[in-house]
Amino acid sequence: LSIRRQRQMCIRDSNWAAENPDIASQKEQMEVSYVVGEISKEDLEAFLNDVYFPSVADAEAAYIETMNAYKAANG
Repeated sequence: LSIRRQRQMCIRDSNWAAENPDIASQKEQMEVSYVVGEISKEDLEAFLNDVYFPSVADAEAAYIETMNAYKAANG
């Protein structure tokens, strides 16, 4: 998995989804809609870039900080 995808998976598993249920639900629906051909790749990318990624920025930053601290402590 790419680094970004790993971060997104960790964010999904954090409390972000509980705090942002509408965006989390919309993301899942947009992914399904894309897979079944109901929306375009551009529509999905626009949602991710304009709504989803900005909403997870703080959780992603916390994840990066945690991983950097782990790396520093464990060489």
